[in-house]
Amino acid sequence: MENFTGQCACGAVKIQFDLPKADGIPKQALCHCIFCKRVTGACFTRSIVVPQSSISFPAAVPQLYVHSPSLKWHFCSACGGQLFSENAVLAGKAIVRVGTLDRQEEFEEVQLQLFCKRTNGWVKGALEAENGRFDEFAQPEVVA
Repeated sequence: MENFTGQCACGAVKIQFDLPKADGIPKQALCHCIFCKRVTGACFTRSIVVPQSSISFPAAVPQLYVHSPSLKWHFCSACGGQLFSENAVLAGKAIVRVGTLDRQEEFEEVQLQLFCKRTNGWVKGALEAENGRFDEFAQPEVVA
């Protein structure tokens, strides 16, 4: 088994789950639906699907937001950070946000994209643009 860990932005809620090593690293799904955009403030969500029964919380348990009978979100009540969601279409599965995981760099391959008709047209160009790119926050100039 391979152990994965993560946490919300403030660290109050930690998530962990085990996956069989033989299955390899799960492939990502990108979702461009309006609800994902509104709830995250981002252009799309980046997630992996894991068995919900494999998830545990070594600290606080996340809060639950029920958007509809078929869609539920689990988040930190302190910082609002989403950890995972449930969708009735994927019964028994958790849709874990890759951005919450400690080893995000391991999740490179995208298996599918959902609600592609809602993809912001400028996203691809913005990601490929050379202007205004910084590896980290730009540091202010020190005037002596």
